Amino acid sequence: MCVLCDREANALLSAGFDGPISLGGAFGDGDVLPTNVLVSDDSANFSRYLVATDQVMSIYLHVPGGAVQVSGGGFGAQTIQSTSISLDDQTYLNLLFSRLEQFIDLDFAYVESPDNADIAIYYDTEIVIDED
Repeated sequence: MCVLCDREANALLSAGFDGPISLGGAFGDGDVLPTNVLVSDDSANFSRYLVATDQVMSIYLHVPGGAVQVSGGGFGAQTIQSTSISLDDQTYLNLLFSRLEQFIDLDFAYVESPDNADIAIYYDTEIVIDED
């Protein structure tokens, strides 16, 4: 995710901009960007799987920072030295998910444990991926 792009979009929303970003007809639909351009079928199916039981995307924010073991997806588990998530960033993320709920047919809910989350968000200063 491009944090600067998200912050710019948030600034536009705060200023009252509530419409789609114009694409100049590049995709043949004027101002509407086709979903399959934004999200692959595999990603969409994975998201449907995550919310299949409760229709809610559960989110965990690792606010305090510090050493924590994360799953790493296909790259395997690793311990990261996470940094704390500031109150400003927590507020920004809350606004982001609240606004997103208005545009898509999906609810978001915060959970207290990464074990109960569909999405776990950690701030880290370095991402290390095994080169193998």
